[in-house]
Amino acid sequence: MASLTATRDLMGTIDEIRQHLVAVLEAAKFKVKSVEGDTIKAQSGFSLTSLGSNLSVLLEQTDASTVRMVFNLEPRQKTVMTDWGRSRRELNRILELLEARLSPESSENDLQCPECHASVHDEDVFCANCGSKIA
Repeated sequence: MASLTATRDLMGTIDEIRQHLVAVLEAAKFKVKSVEGDTIKAQSGFSLTSLGSNLSVLLEQTDASTVRMVFNLEPRQKTVMTDWGRSRRELNRILELLEARLSPESSENDLQCPECHASVHDEDVFCANCGSKIA
């Protein structure tokens, strides 16, 4: 199986984006292995459809207010024939959580999940995004 690569630009500084990305990775059930300079490395765990992924994210400040993130996901086991779309789902979830966390529309008054920081409603008992119990 080939690796999955994607690029995304976000507004902010490398330090801000790095801080938010580490929190999002943990909320998305990735284990952050290292944060070295402008590179973050993490792993996802095993499931019924995948033996997990290795994730590498390179952060690059492209101008004073924009950070380019280059994501590279590879299977943890090189003998995996297919991941049944899990790598794409993992990457999409990370990007959705990161964009929700950095969204200018969200304010301190908005209710958020304590785990993934997705928006929740007053009547929600569990987060629709990650399934965590809302206090």
